[in-house]
Amino acid sequence: MEEKVDPAEVRVQGLRDALVRVADELEAPGTIVVGDLLARVRGAWEGVAEGDLGPDEAMIAAQFEAMFGRLGELAGSHPGPVPTSALGLPADARFLRDMATFLTRRYGLVDA
Repeated sequence: MEEKVDPAEVRVQGLRDALVRVADELEAPGTIVVGDLLARVRGAWEGVAEGDLGPDEAMIAAQFEAMFGRLGELAGSHPGPVPTSALGLPADARFLRDMATFLTRRYGLVDA
């Protein structure tokens, strides 16, 4: 008997996996284009459908919106490549990693 996979779980897992990949990139030495970073995180967030995150959705959305606002300002003032160690990007990596951990635990996801 084949087990049905909840589409919401697949979408939340996709978000979590994308956050881990971006956090990994931000924690590595090198440079990143903030606008590209913003687009990748925003795209991952937009892949989650309304209701997928249940009662935590508003709180999670508020945190992402704050991040999008900050990264949007940075992208506007720093359009080219910047070091991953600059502009508070290490804190963004921690936020993404913490959010990925939260999603894993809260929604019972299989570790990435």
